[in-house]
Amino acid sequence: MRSLLTVALLLLGSTLWAVEPVTDTPTGASLTDWEDTDWPQYLGRRRDGVSQETGLNLDWDSHPPAILWRTPIGGGYSSLATHRGRVYAMGEQDGQILGFCFEAHTGELLWQQKVGDPYLDQQQQGSGPRATPTYQNGQVFFLGPSADLVCVRADNGTTLWHTNIYAACGIEDPAAEDQYWGLSTSPLVEGNLVICQPGGNHENHLAAFDRRNGKLVWSADSDHRSYASPISTSIAGRHQVIAFTGESLLGVNPDNGGILWRFTHRNQYKCNCATPLVINDQIFISTGYGGGSALLQLEREGEEIRVTEKWLQKRYQNLFATSMLVNGYLYGCHGDVGSCTFRCIELVTGELQWVDRQPGRCTCIKVENHIIALSEDGVLRLIDPNPEKYVEKAKLEGILKLKSWAVPALSRKRLFVRDQHDLVCIDLDD
Repeated sequence: MRSLLTVALLLLGSTLWAVEPVTDTPTGASLTDWEDTDWPQYLGRRRDGVSQETGLNLDWDSHPPAILWRTPIGGGYSSLATHRGRVYAMGEQDGQILGFCFEAHTGELLWQQKVGDPYLDQQQQGSGPRATPTYQNGQVFFLGPSADLVCVRADNGTTLWHTNIYAACGIEDPAAEDQYWGLSTSPLVEGNLVICQPGGNHENHLAAFDRRNGKLVWSADSDHRSYASPISTSIAGRHQVIAFTGESLLGVNPDNGGILWRFTHRNQYKCNCATPLVINDQIFISTGYGGGSALLQLEREGEEIRVTEKWLQKRYQNLFATSMLVNGYLYGCHGDVGSCTFRCIELVTGELQWVDRQPGRCTCIKVENHIIALSEDGVLRLIDPNPEKYVEKAKLEGILKLKSWAVPALSRKRLFVRDQHDLVCIDLDD
C-alpha cells in the first residue's frame, strides 16, 4: 500500500476539474439506477456477458434481424454501455479519442467529449480505445488507452473531472513495456470508488479513485500489467473485487486495496486478457499463450479465504473473449496467434467435449440460453449450445466490414456491435 504523502505528491501530476455533488454509495451497495434491460458496463450488469432479456427474435432464418441504424465512431476495440435508451461508446476520430452518447432508437448523436490523444499499439493491431465505458448514477466513466480517466455527466457530456491514472500513480513506463497493447481494463465503479488497473510494478498495479472528484484513494500490488477487467462480487461470504493481473488472480478489499487472497496463474508473456467468471463460490479463469484454464473453489475459514484449484487444463485457452456458461458447460474461443477454434468443456471436470472451426476468433454473449458470437470478420452467429456438438442456428453476414474484436452489447431487444469504423444497432425484437 502506498503512503498518503506519496499519494498527495503524485496527485500533482493529475489534472482535476470540480465535480457536481453525487450521492454517497458504500462499497458493495446495490446499483439501483440500473434496470434489467440496461447493459451499463463491460459484459453487462454482472460482467459475465449474460442478458436477462426475453422475447427476443432467435429465428434469424425465418425473420432476419434488421439493421436499425449505423453510424461511424472511428477506430477502437472498446465495447458499448447502455442505460435507459442511451448508448455510450468510444472511438478515435479526427486525431483524438472521443466518448460518444447516442440515442438508442435512432442513432442520433446526443453529445461527444474528448477523452485523450490518438493511440496505436506497438504491434499496430489497431488504433483507438480498448476499455469500455461504465455508466453509474448519472455519470459515465471513459478510460483511454493512454490512461486518461474522464468522468462526464451522462445527460449532456459535460466533463466533471479528468485524471491520467499513470501520472496519478507515478507510472512512467507501465510494467516497463510502454502499455504494449494499450490500457484495456474497463473501469469498475464500486460505491464511491472507480477501480482501475494501471499496471504499475511498485504497489500501483491496482488503483481506486474517488468518483466524485477523481482523486486517488488507494493503490496496491505490483503484479505485471493485465488486460482483463475487474469484477465486483460477493463470494465465500466476503464482498470483494476480483482482479486478474498478468501473473495472478486476486481478491481485493475495495475499501482499502488490501489483498485478501492470491492465486498464481500466468502464461509465458504474463498476459491475462479474458475477464474471469464468478460462478457461486467458484471462479473460472482462462488465458492464451499456453496459460490454460482453471476452476477455483473459494471457502471462508474464519477471517481468511482459502482458494483451492479444482482442475487445470490447457486444451481450452481463451485469449481475450470471456467464455459463456450454459447448463454446466463452458463455450468459447480457443487460440491466440494462430487459428482459433470454438470449444466446449464441462465446468465440473474441465474435460473437453468438442472442437469446431466455426466461428473462429470471436467474442460472445449469452441470451435466452443461446450464444451470440461476433467473429473478427464481422459475421454474427446464433449458436444453440450443445455439449455433444457445435450447432449453428443462423448467421448474419455483411454487418461489419473491418476487424471486430469488441464484444456485443444487448439492451431493450437491440443488439449493438462495432468494428474499427462503425457502430451498428440491430433489431432483435420478436
